[in-house]
Amino acid sequence: MLRIDARIPVAFGPASAARPQDAVLVPPGSGPDHMAGCACCLARTPTAEALGHLFQQRARGEVPWFTRILIVADPDEEAAVMLAVLQDPVVSARFRVEQT
Repeated sequence: MLRIDARIPVAFGPASAARPQDAVLVPPGSGPDHMAGCACCLARTPTAEALGHLFQQRARGEVPWFTRILIVADPDEEAAVMLAVLQDPVVSARFRVEQT
């Protein structure tokens, strides 16, 4: 049986890796001494909130149509952000982590 996953892929990388149809998301609170998706932020799920907001903007036509989201994060932050994406049921229904 052929299965098609229509969820929007989420990839990680530098902003320079963005393709023309990508939306680029820089997680709030990210920086050298604070990881987006860390224990203090997971309760508020800033990544989930940002992705949800971006999805709504796309649906309303407020941002250009995109087919993928590129999250700009330091390599040590990627796992924490990925967990935030995978653990939120609404986000995981709309988005999937792109397999590289």
